[in-house]
Parts: sequence; structure tokens; C-alpha cells
Amino acid sequence: VAGRRCQCPGGSSDPARSDCSTGQFPDIAWLTESFPNAKPLLRSNNRNVQGRMSRQGIGIAVLPQVVGSQIVGLRKLDLPAEPPSRDIWMGYHRDIRRLQRLRAFITVVADHMTKTPLRLWKPQSAPPV
Repeated sequence: VAGRRCQCPGGSSDPARSDCSTGQFPDIAWLTESFPNAKPLLRSNNRNVQGRMSRQGIGIAVLPQVVGSQIVGLRKLDLPAEPPSRDIWMGYHRDIRRLQRLRAFITVVADHMTKTPLRLWKPQSAPPV
């Protein structure tokens, strides 16, 4: 196993202990503050990996509802404080920013997101067929 030695912000220069993959996400800081005595066993920036490892009992993860509700065996924890929310970014090339189809799509998505209430956590009892 080889890795590039790096110094991550707030991390270690030891590649085996570095936390470059998870960066400075607000949910990572929230987990660290909420569970100060917890010892991280696995770090991943992949939400599906985080969910599957949580399902296996390795720990807890802050997951979007759309991810967590699709992993059978997970449950939403009742905690005293809610984890931080995340922003959603839409990227597109500068050359097409005035394209009417793109503008219409952005309007539809933005309207839908502001008018549609958040779905409640409803874990599936079986994987989708």
C-alpha cells in the first residue's frame, strides 16, 4: 500500500491517519463535536459506503434521506441536535447559461424544491425490484 504524504487542514501528515478524503464537510465537524469520545474506524466521502458500513454496525453516518431510506436495516437516530444541512449545487457550462431550455429546467427544479416538503424518513422493508 502506498500513499502520497500530505498535510491536510486539521489532519496528520501520516497517510494512514490523514483525513483528506472527507475534507472540511460540516457533517464531519458535527459528528466530531456531537460524539467527542468516539474513535473513527472508517472514513469515506462516499455516502453509500458510509451507509453500508453503518448498517454493518461499524458506526453512524450523516446521510441524505434519499440515500439512508434506500439502505435496508438503517434507522434514523433520535438525537438532541439535528446535523447541519447541505447545499445543492447545479453546475453547467458558462456558454449555455442563457439557453432557454436550461433556464426552464433550473426554474422547474428550483420551484419543485421550494414547494415540495421534505419527505419523512421511510426506510424500505425490502430492496427495490
